[in-house]
Amino acid sequence: MIQAQELRIGNLLYDSNENIVVVESINKEGINIFFNPNKGHECIECYYNWYGLQPIPITEERLLEFGAVKYNISQFYLDLKHKMDLTHTLQLFWNIGDDYFICEFSSRSTHVCYFNDVKYIHQLQNLIFYLTGKELTYSDVI
Repeated sequence: MIQAQELRIGNLLYDSNENIVVVESINKEGINIFFNPNKGHECIECYYNWYGLQPIPITEERLLEFGAVKYNISQFYLDLKHKMDLTHTLQLFWNIGDDYFICEFSSRSTHVCYFNDVKYIHQLQNLIFYLTGKELTYSDVI
């Protein structure tokens, strides 16, 4: 089960039918979510309790939807400088089968850091927000 403190408004999750939904608001009883009406959903804004929603695992398919580039057989990188119009270089690297991202940040010199236990899309969205102050929104993915 997802904990409320893991989520931010704008995070992507699966509903009980594995439709991708967007977190609109959060309270102690549950989450108000948004469905993309262009995908044929009947309910555009719905309320879910915590048990009806699941995290979206990071997979090759999902990374490619976020704009990641396949570097070799099992590695991907996401160049956030161009995607988010940043003034400095920020790249995230991910290996299939691992649950961490390697972050390379460059301005005048290069800094490398590891972020462990990043297994789900909402965690990746949160990481990108913490590093850039900018959102990776649902329109980039669904």
